[in-house]
Amino acid sequence: MLVGPQIKKVELHAHLNGSIRDSTIARLVKEKFPNDEVDLSVYNLSISDTRSLKECFDMFRLIHTLTTDTATISQITREVIEDFAADGVVYLELRTTPREHASGMTKHAYVEAVVSEVERANASDLGIHCRVLLSIDRRQTIDVAFETV
Repeated sequence: MLVGPQIKKVELHAHLNGSIRDSTIARLVKEKFPNDEVDLSVYNLSISDTRSLKECFDMFRLIHTLTTDTATISQITREVIEDFAADGVVYLELRTTPREHASGMTKHAYVEAVVSEVERANASDLGIHCRVLLSIDRRQTIDVAFETV
């Protein structure tokens, strides 16, 4: 029986922030919060397959505090694509909601960082073809939604 990366797969609904490596989250916390302001033990990093819904939403809040610059967005996008390719995914639709941050990252820069990594992966020999689907935050105004599309 073929399992894991031996089977060629298609992933049609992968969220960028929901696919970040736990090891990357831990490293980013150490880099961005060197004085131990964040207690990683509450995020259930070591056994992520058993996270509760509350833990998942807590994790997304943490991820949003860590992904505040285009270098980090590029890194996590690259790693997510590499991880899906290593698992045998040959076609990936990666979803993300453009975000801006007070540090100076604009929504446009966020999108450029994601698209640049997707284009790099598509031109590489990873054996995966990626597409980006931009989503909107329905809590925002219609003008913000149109800005995204």
